[in-house]
Amino acid sequence: MAKQVFRDGTEVVGFYARTIKSGQFVFVSGTTSLDARGRVQGKDVAQQTLITMRKIEAGLRSAGATLRDLTRLTIFVTDIRDMGAVAKALSKALKGSVGMKVNLSPTGTPNEYDLLVVRDAMVINPDPESERERGEEVATRVMREVCSVKGLQPQVIDHRLVQQINFYVRFRCA
Repeated sequence: MAKQVFRDGTEVVGFYARTIKSGQFVFVSGTTSLDARGRVQGKDVAQQTLITMRKIEAGLRSAGATLRDLTRLTIFVTDIRDMGAVAKALSKALKGSVGMKVNLSPTGTPNEYDLLVVRDAMVINPDPESERERGEEVATRVMREVCSVKGLQPQVIDHRLVQQINFYVRFRCA
């Protein structure tokens, strides 16, 4: 079965596509509020959540689906204090159409961030070295963008491949 690839122009690396349709299944990859130049859009987490959901909705629409067709949505929130604003924005965007799993990853240290680059995908025999390289490439862009807003440089505290397909990095802006 041939797969159809739908790009939205905000993908930060060439091998990545926002939406892929295979048969009756539609997969939307990890999505953020970054624009095509890797800049965070939205002045707060609520706006970033709404922007992210609009990108997901557009991806679904390009593949002939809608938000009402969602069966799973995984959200990563790095600061527990943002959860209320994120939940309100999601409720507004989803209009109660889906249940979701929420993972929290706060660090509690100023200017220190946990960044998990997640590929929400089914993978057969993943190549850990390729996944590490892809994760490092995306994480490096995001770290630079986050720190550049403050005129700082990213410093990696810890990094590792998680479950052979997800790249985790803890960094600070200094």
